[in-house]
Amino acid sequence: MKKLRIIHITHSLEIGGLERVVLDLARGFRSKGHAVSLCCLDRKGELGEMAESEGFEIFSLGKKAGVNYQLPLLIRKIVKEGAFDVMHTHNEAGLIYGVAAALFSGRCIIVHTEHGKELEYHGQKRLHAVERFLWSKVDHLVAVSEVLRDEVCKNLKIKREKVLVVPNGIHVEKYYHPEGRLEKRKALGIDKNSFVIGNVGRLVPLKNHKFLVDVFKEIGREFTNARLFVIGGGPLLEELRKYAYGIGLSSSAVFLGERADVQELLPAFDLFVLPSLTEGISITLLEAMAAGIPIVASAVGGNPEIVEDGRTGLLIPLKNMSAWVQGIKGLIADREMREILSIAGRTRVRNRFSLETMLENYRSVYEQERT
Repeated sequence: MKKLRIIHITHSLEIGGLERVVLDLARGFRSKGHAVSLCCLDRKGELGEMAESEGFEIFSLGKKAGVNYQLPLLIRKIVKEGAFDVMHTHNEAGLIYGVAAALFSGRCIIVHTEHGKELEYHGQKRLHAVERFLWSKVDHLVAVSEVLRDEVCKNLKIKREKVLVVPNGIHVEKYYHPEGRLEKRKALGIDKNSFVIGNVGRLVPLKNHKFLVDVFKEIGREFTNARLFVIGGGPLLEELRKYAYGIGLSSSAVFLGERADVQELLPAFDLFVLPSLTEGISITLLEAMAAGIPIVASAVGGNPEIVEDGRTGLLIPLKNMSAWVQGIKGLIADREMREILSIAGRTRVRNRFSLETMLENYRSVYEQERT
């Protein structure tokens, strides 16, 4: 493969699953000798600052709320001056502004990846029409899961064979640190008799944390040693803290906020629970499985493509409260089953969702001729 100049276009590089994928792609392709730059439509964010400290070229365009008609012109200038071979855009904002800019620069190959749709997106016919036009101008269209490909094809009326599936991947071995378990539990004030239910994710409505708190309250009626630890920031942080306090969980439900040491904290968990309303290919789910933590997740989006129900974790119908409570209680009481799910989960992530597999898949996309 010839050495390429690649630019990624994304909304920002705040801490999040999509953003970690973009940074891993940038690092991975740079390590293979390619030149990689990153363009944030809004601000750099914490991961952007990290990338800049690692020597990546970062463009931060300071997008304001609403439509900004100047951004395509700014991106066009960046792309032309950088002589990029590949523009890789991510989700709606990257598509709209990046592809609009590329239409006028007329040089680089355009790859677009859909990582998942926000709930508010559904039903926006005008946005669908704009996206449908821009998708028609993209050389290679990618979805991170089969179910997301089907959804995109249905909403935007695109033939299924036009959309490739490239699942997200992670650096699997980086997350397995069982030797650090006791130290991290001690640092978090967790005693040896506590059973820790963990969750990592941005505190926004689609991650369904209020439901998680309600499920945990029911769990605690029988298992008084259970504790809930939630890692992540977001607009609902204080509201969720107050809600948990209001229903009597002030000492057993802990919201840690944003943390930069997630991979070090994962070994402190006994069970990882993800009740999201929608997911693409969840990076936090992959990370938890790679860390050897048994999984309970909602049977939505790309989750069933990661978790084989009963073999590498449990999948629960989204709104069935009693099924969530009984499923989690069953795993708390069955250490042997937790161990089986832990081993099988790590094996599945290593075999199907590794960083090297993702990099190789995107390498083949970048090398394809224009459509």
